[in-house]
Amino acid sequence: MDAFEVAASLKPRCNPVAFWRLGNRPITCMAFSPDGQRVAIGSEDGGLRIVDYLNEILEDVYLSYFGGFTCCTWSDDGKYVVAGGKDDLITIWSVYDQCVVARCQGHESWVRDVAFDPMGHEDESTYRFM
Repeated sequence: MDAFEVAASLKPRCNPVAFWRLGNRPITCMAFSPDGQRVAIGSEDGGLRIVDYLNEILEDVYLSYFGGFTCCTWSDDGKYVVAGGKDDLITIWSVYDQCVVARCQGHESWVRDVAFDPMGHEDESTYRFM
């Protein structure tokens, strides 16, 4: 699940300059952090990988309750990643604490999209997502 390989291109002046291998299942979603340093990559294997994009280092792997992920996004301050998927849940992870903050139930089918409300961040302890 946590395999992460980077292979340099044989022709470094041509695209692509590198290949990333994250596993054997398809990638289903990805989102860059607001600072552009990290990318969250969701997969059919139920792993949400946090990759340091600039240094090409796998920082963490978060797992779904079951099934693959279909969508993911970052909070505007980069502290949280929210993802939804085939488990009918929305899961919130604290990137810095490396833990699940909450799993939100109530969907009758796969979660297809998640987004933080840009007007919902009134102070440092309040976040709204939809």
